[in-house]
Amino acid sequence: MYVGVDGCKSGWFYLSQDESAYSFGTVRDLRDLTELFGFESRVFVDVPIGLKESGEEERLCDLEARKLLGSPRGSSVFRVPCRQAVYADNYEEASRLNELHTGKKLSKQAWGIVPKIRETDELLCSVPQARNCFREVHPEVCFRGLMGNSAQYNKKTAEGAEERLRVLQHHGDPYLLETVSRAQSRFRPSSVGQDDILDAAVALICAMREKECVTLPATPEIDPKGIRMEISFLRAK
Repeated sequence: MYVGVDGCKSGWFYLSQDESAYSFGTVRDLRDLTELFGFESRVFVDVPIGLKESGEEERLCDLEARKLLGSPRGSSVFRVPCRQAVYADNYEEASRLNELHTGKKLSKQAWGIVPKIRETDELLCSVPQARNCFREVHPEVCFRGLMGNSAQYNKKTAEGAEERLRVLQHHGDPYLLETVSRAQSRFRPSSVGQDDILDAAVALICAMREKECVTLPATPEIDPKGIRMEISFLRAK
């Protein structure tokens, strides 16, 4: 089973594929995905996996992703909080801890995704077998890998959605595109954004061709908990 996942307002949106069909849906917690698909599945998810605990240097995968994307898409790769900040109770405490351990305060953008980072980290730290199941992706890196260049338009715009949909049409099969269309018709933007569905779809394409994927960096860093810090993507030939 292959699964592409993106965070959404209602939790997590997923697109999955097995030998017979595609499916989609939402779950509140990533643990729900392991119950749905088991630990033998390959889940490519747009969330930081593996966290630093000290030092001014960012995760190498983020630095390389930002460089690969260039301007302006590189700005979508934000600085990931350290583990101590991720487990803070509020933004002020998280920012203080991040500055204490890394020398950098925490952005409000990064704080907005902290609950999902914490949820993912708790799962991978407490359930070791999940580490072989979940792989980190960044949708803009995935689209860039398939396009050969970074997207021209912001994904929140109509032009950006059309640009990314053309990539899916080129690299996905008709059944995937039909599933994407059904998902877009099913959910309201207040629950699942149109861009969430496209991001999950490109993650699924990469998951389905996992053996062809490359990583940033080529030799992943390992965090203090033994978790790989890497971003996987498919570089189209």
